[in-house]
Amino acid sequence: MNTVSLSSKEIVKDLLLRLPDEISLHQIAQEIEFIAAVRQGIAELDRGENITIEQIEKEWMNEIQKRCREIDEGKVQLIPAEDALAQLRKNMHETRLSSQGNRILKFSF
Repeated sequence: MNTVSLSSKEIVKDLLLRLPDEISLHQIAQEIEFIAAVRQGIAELDRGENITIEQIEKEWMNEIQKRCREIDEGKVQLIPAEDALAQLRKNMHETRLSSQGNRILKFSF
């Protein structure tokens, strides 16, 4: 598979364009931190470094607990499932269009 690697700056630019205007700096930093962790994980896999299922489960549980705390503390606003699915479909469509131009990997978090 021929993937074109995006620079960190390009990923952040793309993220900022997709985030709502009313998002806080703290939330932007969290999104960037999440993307950085995903990129680090991909790089580790590319280098052949093994991650156990137990480690993945622990990290997912930590992420779920963090997101639940953010909801409970009112740091994030829940949106209707229909809106979330519509945004997901839009992001998938944009990703498909960009992959036709050899830009296969697009982060949509």
